Amino acid sequence: MRTPIFFLVAGLAACGGTPVSGPGTTAASSSGSIEWQAFGADAFAEAERDGKLLLVDVGIEGCTACRWMAEATYTHPDVVARVNAHFVPVAVDANLRPDLGERWSRWGWPATIVLSPSGEQLFAVRGNKRPRNFVPLLDQILTARADGTLRPEMDPLPDAAPEGAVELSCREVNDALESRRAALGWDGGFLMVRGAPLAHEFLRHDTRGADLEHALGTAEAFQRLLDPVWGGVFVAGREADGGFQVIAEKRVLHNAAALHAFARLHALHGDPGSRQAAEEIHRYLADWMTAPDGTFYATQEDDAPGLPSGMRAADYYALPDAERRALGIPPIDHAVYTDLNGRMIEAYANAFIVLRDPRYLDAARRATETLLQDRVSADGWIRQTAPTDAVASDDRMRDFEAGAGGPYLASQAWMLVATLAVYDATLEPVFLEAATGIADASLAALRHEHGALLAGPPDPSTERLAPRFPVEDNAVMARGLVRLAAFTHEARYRAEAETILRAVAPPGALTRRGANVQAEAALAFEHLLLGPLEVSIVADPDDPDAAALFEAAMQVRSSRRVVHFEPDGRYPRQAHPILHVCSNVACSSPIADPNRVQEVAAQLARVEGGACE
Repeated sequence: MRTPIFFLVAGLAACGGTPVSGPGTTAASSSGSIEWQAFGADAFAEAERDGKLLLVDVGIEGCTACRWMAEATYTHPDVVARVNAHFVPVAVDANLRPDLGERWSRWGWPATIVLSPSGEQLFAVRGNKRPRNFVPLLDQILTARADGTLRPEMDPLPDAAPEGAVELSCREVNDALESRRAALGWDGGFLMVRGAPLAHEFLRHDTRGADLEHALGTAEAFQRLLDPVWGGVFVAGREADGGFQVIAEKRVLHNAAALHAFARLHALHGDPGSRQAAEEIHRYLADWMTAPDGTFYATQEDDAPGLPSGMRAADYYALPDAERRALGIPPIDHAVYTDLNGRMIEAYANAFIVLRDPRYLDAARRATETLLQDRVSADGWIRQTAPTDAVASDDRMRDFEAGAGGPYLASQAWMLVATLAVYDATLEPVFLEAATGIADASLAALRHEHGALLAGPPDPSTERLAPRFPVEDNAVMARGLVRLAAFTHEARYRAEAETILRAVAPPGALTRRGANVQAEAALAFEHLLLGPLEVSIVADPDDPDAAALFEAAMQVRSSRRVVHFEPDGRYPRQAHPILHVCSNVACSSPIADPNRVQEVAAQLARVEGGACE
């Protein structure tokens, strides 16, 4: 394992977050303050009444660049004067409102968005802007509005998908990802932010023996980002020369991807270093980011409250434990967001399947059970936050909304995938029933005549905005529906997945999208086209003679693998437990020897030429 890298890049343009002055707070200034308000119908009505534009600041808690902008830019007299005179200032927490966060994610965080009173997007800019840059930007916007050259930015719906669209789109997105791998590698940059590109590369390896050079590089890079004192990985970006930009923030998003990388690397090579690295992720999450009810917090900021003037966060994290604690603990966002928890639950459940560490299954199960108990609405969909406010003691950048509305597609999609992952690890019917309920409620609440699912339901806060069909969240939902179809043997869920993918990602729609969006779409396409790798144990679940076959089935490494007990006559019974492995091409003969399961499954998992290549 390489020595971790600890340094900050001053003035990094964007990372994630929201300004200190959010709804319910003010930014003090010699020329007054900016009174931020919530995104909603009232803000649009005020802009319309007063002839103003909406200035929307979008981000998440715990973001360095957003905090810089809040402290230095939104308190500057020239900025305050312009914003108060010409704009209705609105703050959006992208974690609290994942429908709005997805809409503007390509520009953040922080993202600065200018909207007309009718909801048209007129301008968008990415990242932290200092007053010397931001004031001219505001002036340019106001001048363009005055002379009539400030035009709406259009985001049209994709064209209708032709026959064969899924296969064609799958080929296009695989080609796009392959070019990204060749050009950029996987050892830094935005490709590390989420786990989808890595998961797609492992899928390509499982199905057609693709090279894992870039995946191994990513796992090595995650190891270099581990905090050697408290565990967990830091946020990383890529410099122009290919090196790291490290920000001493920690987020569940990154740690879920790192845990997945370490577990899969251990599965492939039995490397004890990757097992220990997975343990370092778990240690950090258990010590710092796990709520008393087992759910997971979102982010930890970089700066400790007692950091001396001139001391960088990187210097703080180079200290041993006692010296860090003497300076205080960097603030943690104690809000629990369903979509981020879904990512972490899936990573924990998959890590358990590979590493067989019962603590990982316990972590996944506890979080899932808490979310299902506290957040499922009367209509069956799941809320993004809990109905009670558990973060009142936090000095937050913006107000927190307990029981935030919905349903939001991100919450439903990631909770569907997470609940199925826990079912996959346990085969306990309660989790399959919960996943089925979430899927049915999501399809009922968010379905659009276009075929894809909406980012969130139409409501007064979004009625002036164009409808949004996020590719990434729709792809995650489609992937979950394909797996649900395999577990339940209900073909309607696969048909729903195909409808969603045809609508949201027809040929040509993904060529200019980011790597994470492309990879989520590629995963969904391939799961749909390849179908599941079904491992069916012909025995009752409580049959002790079937235990060895069950353990062998659970060790099949393919991400397409689903395990069933089949006591209902789907396969002929024999005098002793047997097992069948089936792909969409062929099925094995009955297997009674657990030692044969891995070899047979590996053979049937391979697809000559891939699903769409």
